Amino acid sequence: MAATGQEEFQLLKHRLLTQTTVTKGDPPFKKIQKRFLQFCEAARQRNDNVDELYTAVVRELTLIQFQVGVLCMSKSIFGCAY
Repeated sequence: MAATGQEEFQLLKHRLLTQTTVTKGDPPFKKIQKRFLQFCEAARQRNDNVDELYTAVVRELTLIQFQVGVLCMSKSIFGCAY
């Protein structure tokens, strides 16, 4: 049985909120937390790899932003309400 637009939206919303949007590896919010803490520690210690860690944090934020955008786009396509 195929999911309706509302059911599909609720499934996507649930997966994003519960961090089950990935099938392998760390959930997205756990990854961004790890990367951000690494970046903060490197900045505090004035390490040479601060730029690399900054790029990793921005990359993870962009992925989360993309996932939220897909969720919002599915809402507008299917006309679902929160």
